Amino acid sequence: MEAISFQIPVDRGRMKAVSTALRDLLARHSVKKTDIDRSDRAVKKLLRNIAKYSYHGDKERKVDVRLQVEGKRFFIETEDGGAPATRELQTQMAEVKKMMDGISHQYRDGKNKWLIFKLISNDLKKKPAPPRPRAKRTVTKKVSPQKRTSAHKDLT
Repeated sequence: MEAISFQIPVDRGRMKAVSTALRDLLARHSVKKTDIDRSDRAVKKLLRNIAKYSYHGDKERKVDVRLQVEGKRFFIETEDGGAPATRELQTQMAEVKKMMDGISHQYRDGKNKWLIFKLISNDLKKKPAPPRPRAKRTVTKKVSPQKRTSAHKDLT
């Protein structure tokens, strides 16, 4: 298990730190590029939604982010002190779920807690052995003297 935790403002420029940390973490675990790309898009969408709906565009508000790889699963957890999730935010988070394998939300003690996860697979699968060169086969057909046709008769 490996995890990275930090607190960042939801400003787009500062969200790049989350993207970089996510990509580095998943690359260290040899995760397939498609899984890395989907997870990166999901965390960006998640943070943009928090900024827009929970913090109503206040880019200086902070969110706690935790990225964790545990076995074959990758988790993204966030906690923010913004407004409770509205139906509109829940609808937007459905797009995040399409990129990932699961999503859950709790509002407790004045905080939104989001957990999304992805089943990940390694990129370092055994590569198939290259095909062996095939020997060329030539087939020669012997014709017995009794079965010779007129095309095979001596012209002497």
